[in-house]
Amino acid sequence: MNAELDARGPARIWGMTNFPVHYDPPIKDASELKPIKEAKADGPGLVPCYVQTEPAHKLINLESVPVLNVAGEASYHRPYAHCVARWLNQAGVKTQFVGLETVGLPGNDHQMMSEKNSAGISKFFMEWLDKNVH
Repeated sequence: MNAELDARGPARIWGMTNFPVHYDPPIKDASELKPIKEAKADGPGLVPCYVQTEPAHKLINLESVPVLNVAGEASYHRPYAHCVARWLNQAGVKTQFVGLETVGLPGNDHQMMSEKNSAGISKFFMEWLDKNVH
């Protein structure tokens, strides 16, 4: 679930969206996800994520879809971008979070395809797709 800077609660009430999505076991109201804020952040400059109270409801329609979640180190999403992967993985969706600087693509903001190194970013995306999507 997204967490946002200075948020008073989860940013997306259904986990990844404000619109109802299908979870298993089924729920009728987003409050049944019982989101809780983690006690501490994963590192400096990051915010703690919201996760489901266990046992977590699963996004069974997405379980077979590999997901790459990326963030540039200068993106305004960076402090909470990893929380998307945390939520999806807990919900059974195999998701990999990558900070682009960790793969040799430093200094990018949120509009990464407008950056001078966008060809390198595209190459990284294509290599990830070739390796993870069959």
